[in-house]
Amino acid sequence: MPMADCRFEDVFKEHHKELEQFLRRQVNDPDMAADLVQDTFIRFKPLYEKPPGIQKVRAYLFRIARNLVIDHFRREQIRCTDSVPEDILDEIPTEVAGPEVRAASQQRLENIRAAVDQLPPRCRDVFIMSRVQGMTLAEIGLALNISPKTVFSHFTKALQLLKSQLDEGSGL
Repeated sequence: MPMADCRFEDVFKEHHKELEQFLRRQVNDPDMAADLVQDTFIRFKPLYEKPPGIQKVRAYLFRIARNLVIDHFRREQIRCTDSVPEDILDEIPTEVAGPEVRAASQQRLENIRAAVDQLPPRCRDVFIMSRVQGMTLAEIGLALNISPKTVFSHFTKALQLLKSQLDEGSGL
């Protein structure tokens, strides 16, 4: 079904069951699989509804789901430290940033978010797919129905614009 004729609800109905089966096989936990399906569609919806939209919906959904599975297992590995005795964890030196450092970090993060929001739409989509969602340039090309060379072009432009905007904002 062409994307222009497809409502988000139709996409959900069409792919929900297949995604859930895929995720059940990956995580071997029906409840976690159901949660990951919901997370997949939560991440997918804003991108689907933003023009020009996603051309290969199924591939894009499965890429998001796969990334969520990877994140899930990473979190599980981190949780394994809960089984480490407290006295061993107490021996690990920690550096806690002071309020000034935290405030500066927060401001820098806000500046980055604002700069990303100001990117041209296609550059922003490519940048987010690459840096936030962890997709390769080839995968982004498939999702957006453009060549990897064009994806690279958009990505390079996004990096140049971000650097320029952030350099201006910090007085470098």
